Amino acid sequence: GLGIIGGLGLLAISLDYRAGVLGAKRYGATAWGMVGAMLGGVVGLFLGFLGIILGPFVGAVLAEVLAGREWQKALKAGVGTFVGFVLGGIGKIVCSIAMILVFLVDVLGGK
Repeated sequence: GLGIIGGLGLLAISLDYRAGVLGAKRYGATAWGMVGAMLGGVVGLFLGFLGIILGPFVGAVLAEVLAGREWQKALKAGVGTFVGFVLGGIGKIVCSIAMILVFLVDVLGGK
């Protein structure tokens, strides 16, 4: 049971990271946008719930604009980071539910 829970935890972390990167790339973000999204996410941690959600988006857009991209392409890259953030969150929720179920089966199963 514990090994499965640990594996699901690692999967959740991996899904979160990969979803963000793939979302950003799919919507045309450059390396600057991905770095901006990461920095925006860190700054957003200090700004409450809205900061956590909007930080990566704002960071990606600002980094893309500062790198010389047009606003439309920068906004598209920001949307990609947001989509990746949401999909990563959904993946973490699914893994968390699976972890709870494994725990409950382990405890209630009498092992």
